Amino acid sequence: MRVRRDRARTPAHLKEIGEHLTGREVAAQKIPESLILVDALPYTTSGKVKKFALREWLRDRAGAPDTVAGMTVRAVHER
Repeated sequence: MRVRRDRARTPAHLKEIGEHLTGREVAAQKIPESLILVDALPYTTSGKVKKFALREWLRDRAGAPDTVAGMTVRAVHER
């Protein structure tokens, strides 16, 4: 699973990322099975990414809204 902030607002496709990593001989278990693009990531007051908020959202994402913890989901790509 990869959550990425979409800075350039350019489309990223899971297939292209997988092909790129395979070409660089990255181990199969390290190639992401899904890619989630968001407008912004949730940050703490000290400027670090709130990983616990991402984990909670990913765990409950089936029933979660598209906007959570200050981030808006732009795209989801899954194998």
